[in-house]
Amino acid sequence: LQVVHSTYATHSTATSQVTTGLAVTITPSATSSKIYINYRLANCRRQSHANAYGRVKLYRGDAAYGSGTQTSLYQSSNGWGYHTPSGTDTLDVGDNGGIWLDSPNTTSATTYTVTIENIGGSDGIVKWSTNNSTSSIVAMEVGA
Repeated sequence: LQVVHSTYATHSTATSQVTTGLAVTITPSATSSKIYINYRLANCRRQSHANAYGRVKLYRGDAAYGSGTQTSLYQSSNGWGYHTPSGTDTLDVGDNGGIWLDSPNTTSATTYTVTIENIGGSDGIVKWSTNNSTSSIVAMEVGA
């Protein structure tokens, strides 16, 4: 019924859970509508520490992580970059993405936000959109 799209192309790093810059807002036309979300974080890597493992989460709710009410919809199981032959080296992981079919049961504007976190040691760093590569998120309303 409708499609919204957003991109993010700024080289970014995190040592804890943060918003990735990927967020879209869609207003379903009916409470029975489903929202299909597809996102891709471009050029991910972990750096500087054997315990830097990236985990990605998708939320329904406020655009800024931790700023209000959010519902966790999806999270990657294990952290990317978990296994590497040399623990303290930079590990290029490549793109990291996910898909989700949500039933928000509302006709109010609904925001979907992608976050990233380092689930390893606090001195490790995870990166995305390195070299200003373009990450993206798409939300599509599907009629019931």
